[in-house]
Amino acid sequence: MNRDHYGVTVYIPMRGYGFEQGVLKRALTDYGALALRESITRAFREYKPTPQYPQLTAGFLIAYLLPRIMPQVLAEQARAEKQAEYCGDSADNNVLTDDEIIDLF
Repeated sequence: MNRDHYGVTVYIPMRGYGFEQGVLKRALTDYGALALRESITRAFREYKPTPQYPQLTAGFLIAYLLPRIMPQVLAEQARAEKQAEYCGDSADNNVLTDDEIIDLF
């Protein structure tokens, strides 16, 4: 995504590839793939590169941006799950029968 967003062609990891693999694995285990993907997408949208830091590294993203972004993502996912549970299309959630709905209109 660095190439697409910032035009960076050579990726230089924060503290080496081993460190970045470790923090990514831990975040993936702790939060799950969907939440991590959404957090990474948001971080790339929000990050403003500077001449000193022209790219967004996985280590920086996980260590410094994830604590701010992940709670928002998890709250939105919980809200969406709750809404899907409450407003689901299953027959168990329909309080009115078809005839009652027709009578309303």
